[in-house]
Amino acid sequence: MVANKMITEHANKRMHQLGIREEDIAFAIRRGRKKHSKGCIYYFVGKRDVDAEHNELNGLHVLVSCDKQNIITAYKNRTPKW
Repeated sequence: MVANKMITEHANKRMHQLGIREEDIAFAIRRGRKKHSKGCIYYFVGKRDVDAEHNELNGLHVLVSCDKQNIITAYKNRTPKW
């Protein structure tokens, strides 16, 4: 559980495949840019959202359900899709 949100099985699988930690997800939700789209909430951590200590999080995307209860997936891509 991250920031009072459950991690789906799919998100957990992606996190393990990509080496994304729960702390990274919490950082994205706390400091990343937020966009509502397709009934979900997207968080994106870009270059301007990180400091030198968290530079490896540049490009982190986190998708949260519209009810804000579940983390659906997480991945890294330095180009936001929005």
